[in-house]
Amino acid sequence: MTTYPGDVQALADPTFLASLDGVDAALLKQVTDMSLKQADQATDEDYERYAYTVSGTYQGEQVPVYTIVVARPAEPGEGGSAAENDLSFQVQSFDWAPDMLGDENSPGPAAGELAPITAEHREDLIVQTRTEVINQVLAVDPNESIEQRQARLHELILEPTDVTPPMSRSGRYAMTTEILSQSYSTEPGGPVTINYTGTWVDPYDPTYNGAWSLTVTITRDNSGKFIVRSVEESAPTESKTTSSRQTTSPEKWTISAPFYC
Repeated sequence: MTTYPGDVQALADPTFLASLDGVDAALLKQVTDMSLKQADQATDEDYERYAYTVSGTYQGEQVPVYTIVVARPAEPGEGGSAAENDLSFQVQSFDWAPDMLGDENSPGPAAGELAPITAEHREDLIVQTRTEVINQVLAVDPNESIEQRQARLHELILEPTDVTPPMSRSGRYAMTTEILSQSYSTEPGGPVTINYTGTWVDPYDPTYNGAWSLTVTITRDNSGKFIVRSVEESAPTESKTTSSRQTTSPEKWTISAPFYC
């Protein structure tokens, strides 16, 4: 934690690893005598998290410099007990200390610095990508025309495209959707991809249901903003086929979509 950026890439989770591109950590070279103190700890159904604040001497004054959050899955490896959770911790987020950021009237040395992903950025990246991009793409309004749908999704679409809604239409109402899981992947210097899987179900006929999946590709631009570059969807599968409802063969489409955290 005190050697950031150092070897932090080896400890970074995918979203944090992708956020390191373009970050200038030169300010930290001016900080000496770094020390570490645990600032917070929390565990939920998904992660066990620890926040550590790193302090040091900057321009002759001892100040808190940054906070790094590390996390690991709350559930231990297969067959292990909670007390035997030996899964590795990974860095999830980074926040400059208030002393380094300053305020509008008195900016600090880190004001305007391009920092890695912060805890707030991380939450926005997941929640807003889901609500502002994925949910809008999945939404089906049975009363709108193709042209109206194109207009509704206009801000998400960089180039005109014939997008078939991933949920089946009955002509009277839309399917109900649910996101079941998400996972991340990336590589040094590459984009971060978030993979979502979920289910859809006919609210009036629960036996008519199936699965869908989406892959969202995200990068950050030169200003440090995270941008959703594309949303790729695997055509939904159906678990019940009748003469009036034929199973759709797998296909893929891609939406190029700008989105800013």
